[in-house]
Amino acid sequence: MRSIVPAILVTLVYVGFRVYGTRDRRLSKGLLMEAVAFALCSYVVMWLYRTFWLREGMSNYGDACPNGYEMAQDPANPQQQTCLPTGHQTFTIKEGFLGKKK
Repeated sequence: MRSIVPAILVTLVYVGFRVYGTRDRRLSKGLLMEAVAFALCSYVVMWLYRTFWLREGMSNYGDACPNGYEMAQDPANPQQQTCLPTGHQTFTIKEGFLGKKK
């Protein structure tokens, strides 16, 4: 159901532009069929774009998650992973350059 809403919005925008943005102000069956065909074509093109070319693989944290986070599937986009908080440390903290002095 979620994927049909953008197609309906595209159809409404197309009809609104043709009726109010051009000199031809008639709302006819032919115009509605043209708008539906335009929405279908744009839906297919955007689906192909998202499926084959849009391979972002973005994460806010880089390749490794910070301490207290665990890598998991992104709930918004199942094609990528993100870091989710675990509530406890996931690895021990190592001392860096500003650690204990000898």
